[in-house]
Amino acid sequence: MLLVISSAAVGDSWRSPTPHTYSSSSGNYRLTVYPADLKREQGNLGCEATLEVLQTRRYRQIWRKPLVNDIAPVTALVSDRDGRFVTFDNWLYMGDGDDTIAIYDGRGRLTRKFALADVMSQEELDKLTRSVSSTWWRGDYKLTSTDVEDAERSDELVQIQLVFGQDLTGHGRDLGERTLHIRLRDGQIIEPGIAPPA
Repeated sequence: MLLVISSAAVGDSWRSPTPHTYSSSSGNYRLTVYPADLKREQGNLGCEATLEVLQTRRYRQIWRKPLVNDIAPVTALVSDRDGRFVTFDNWLYMGDGDDTIAIYDGRGRLTRKFALADVMSQEELDKLTRSVSSTWWRGDYKLTSTDVEDAERSDELVQIQLVFGQDLTGHGRDLGERTLHIRLRDGQIIEPGIAPPA
């Protein structure tokens, strides 16, 4: 799905968003995002999501709640431990808004949200590639954990590759990259080489 979005967004032409489901790594949890009604014909419906948990080979819905995105996030990751999740970007305008990265707990409550200016220096922001509607800032992304012996005590981290000067046309140049880590349980940014506080 992301590849389709990316190729469409380069030319600043976006398809209408449709519901999309994101599963955790082993399928214990399943998050389905329902985009806002773009036509606003049914009472100005906003973006919503449901979280389901796998129980006895069937999914049971835990909740259905609104997300902070105006239309829909572009993509999401879901924790296999407890259903916490993180969403990335806004449909129609990637890299824009104070909810470019949004972290939620397993009950669907917003833990923390970030604009690009919250996670990048001005020098890094100046290196980003921009199109008419979007700012291109993100490479690979995944959920990982802190390196401790007891896996149950380790913290889950959102790991995001920040990419500067992405080549969208074949005529750009690579201006570098940096890995960002954000702790999933409280949204704290974890600097490289520094043990996260308890």
